[in-house]
Amino acid sequence: MVSIFLNADLVDEIILSVHPIILRKGIPLFNNIKKRVNLRLLESIPFESGLVQLCYRILEY
Repeated sequence: MVSIFLNADLVDEIILSVHPIILRKGIPLFNNIKKRVNLRLLESIPFESGLVQLCYRILEY
């Protein structure tokens, strides 16, 4: 679903939460992106649990 909005240029910001766990396998966050998406880090918030929340702005070309 996110890919549809990204491809249609309907997303301004993306917030990702990074958990301190390494998995052997995973599911890609973004599939079927039709063009490169450049991001600028706006904010990084670390938590005591090790989780880091990252807020990115999508840059226009």
